[in-house]
Amino acid sequence: MMKKKLLLFTAVFLLVTTAFSLISCNNAAPAKYDFFAMDTHMSIRLYGQSANLAAGGIEGQPEFLDSVLSVTDEESDVYRLNHAKGETLTVDNHVAPLIKLSQELCEDLDGYLDFTLYPVSQAWGFTTGDYRIPEQAEIDELLQKVDYRRIEADTETFEVTVPDGMMLDFGAVAKGYAADYATEILKNTGTVSGIVDYGGTIIPWGMKNGKDLWTIGIQDPEDPSSYFGILSVTEKVISTSGGYERYFIGEDGKRYIHIIDPKTGYPVDNGILSVTVVCESGIAADALSTALFVMGTEKAAEFYQNDTKYHFDFLILDEEKHLYLTEGIADSFTLSNGYDYSVIRIEK
Repeated sequence: MMKKKLLLFTAVFLLVTTAFSLISCNNAAPAKYDFFAMDTHMSIRLYGQSANLAAGGIEGQPEFLDSVLSVTDEESDVYRLNHAKGETLTVDNHVAPLIKLSQELCEDLDGYLDFTLYPVSQAWGFTTGDYRIPEQAEIDELLQKVDYRRIEADTETFEVTVPDGMMLDFGAVAKGYAADYATEILKNTGTVSGIVDYGGTIIPWGMKNGKDLWTIGIQDPEDPSSYFGILSVTEKVISTSGGYERYFIGEDGKRYIHIIDPKTGYPVDNGILSVTVVCESGIAADALSTALFVMGTEKAAEFYQNDTKYHFDFLILDEEKHLYLTEGIADSFTLSNGYDYSVIRIEK
């Protein structure tokens, strides 16, 4: 199959609330794009002389990536790989590099992230909405098909081999990968500032009104219409993971969220409500927000303190209203009025 070329589209859709509340504004009329991609609503609001040029280039990438990474679209490369029964396929030139990047992240994150977890997610019904609690024997069998290291990808020939029975799902990194593309456009375009919102993965860029940092509201998991605090940042990627939007109540009365531990095959149940990561790398921010959620607070803190590669910060909110905040963003965060959280600062 010949490599696909990137097509840039312009689409306008109704904007709905995303995982973050954007509470910054700018008086000048922005370049606006509202659209739906990667199973979420997205928006772009950019200001400046080059705003329209930058926004137009950014808007097409999530839709394009959706067309090659979708697990349900029969025309996508990922769908074809998942149903190739072990046959080697030539894919779009984004897919093999994304596999390599994802494998590196999974390795660095000690397997707390695995982009081959899709068969287990299917068994729980998170991919179809037909929720169920699988038997332990079924989970054990499916976990035999989960191992990111077994995927073969050649970044020169763009050939990929997925062993028979295994399946890929880039849901934990795709928006971050798109965010990195957007960041490169923003860096290489003229004067521009604003917000790119990929539905839980956000890029604040430049300065609001030419002088102020952008303020990003962090959504309250127990009241999604509110935010429990704000971050004042710019030119970083901010990604949040939480179990408060996709979950089901089982016949046993227990709540099961869509974030699954690759080591056990079970939805995570460690008392964490949400994890927000701030990082220069979009794909790292996206992957880390999921992996740290799975790790739990103690291991997440250890990973942060030992990190010399990703240079990230995080906020972790748990069920006991403890808010764990790393030192790199401690002075950039403000707790909202009415939230009596116990803020615990984590030093390097």
